[in-house]
Amino acid sequence: MTRKLYALIASIALVVALAACGAPAGERQSIAATADELGGFDTLLFALGEAGLAGLFADDEAGPFTVFAPTDDAFAALPDGVLDTIVGDADLLAAVLTYHVISGAQTPTALVSGGAVATLQGLPLCFTADGASFSVNGDTVAAGPIQATNGTIYAVSAVLDPRDSIAGQAIEAGFDTLVAAVVAADLVDALVCGGPFTVFAPTEQAFADLLAALGVTAEQLLADTDLLTEVLLYHVVAGELDYDAVEAALIAGDGAVVLPTLQGSSITVTLEDEGIFINGSSQVVATDVFARNGVIHVIDAVLVPSE
Repeated sequence: MTRKLYALIASIALVVALAACGAPAGERQSIAATADELGGFDTLLFALGEAGLAGLFADDEAGPFTVFAPTDDAFAALPDGVLDTIVGDADLLAAVLTYHVISGAQTPTALVSGGAVATLQGLPLCFTADGASFSVNGDTVAAGPIQATNGTIYAVSAVLDPRDSIAGQAIEAGFDTLVAAVVAADLVDALVCGGPFTVFAPTEQAFADLLAALGVTAEQLLADTDLLTEVLLYHVVAGELDYDAVEAALIAGDGAVVLPTLQGSSITVTLEDEGIFINGSSQVVATDVFARNGVIHVIDAVLVPSE
């Protein structure tokens, strides 16, 4: 799971912009045709052009799709240099743009009821009720639903980034086996839309060592979804515990603290001369990979719950 995979998923399609609010059906245009006319979406249109996707959905018969269209102000609010980085990386640009698009014409009720709804990019968007409005990935939808000839459009005041969740960060950081395991165990939605969580993420070498110790292949491990789910949930703790919080708990606990996991049993975190260890054998080798819904700490051995 790398940016190349992002690009493969993103090659499916892309939609953008708003259609005229409240216009009679006969006067509606395709969502691509109305973007420039309405104004306020110049940056999005520019990004589409840079990705070579600007003309894909000018066809009135395309779709239907549901589009969450960031305004110019949404792009302007990005930290300095972020937009240039996204636009300068074709794979990342395609991933970010397609992360704003869902298949079908979706109503707010359907989106909120679904909770986590898959995008054309692959990872889901997260929907919650927000009083009389609703939110996507924690950002209140600014306008919509607005009907176009080929879909439903909502305006959003933030750029949605597939990398900002725990699952997205794991993909971005190259935890390929961990991500494959999360997919096989059907835990993607939970690690994108659930939380906050603290995840102790094994490295690629940690999984290789586990496979060698078990005498199985990666395919065999991924096929045992019950075991896989147990093992993965054993690496997840409810709540966000950054390094400072873990260190404070260790000091308060005289160098040891027991943390309940989502699997049901607990892990023991200890402070040794060499660093922080989990269950006495797995060392924390990197800390504080922050996500929208929690934090990741990297460990050098897979944790296996005892029976």
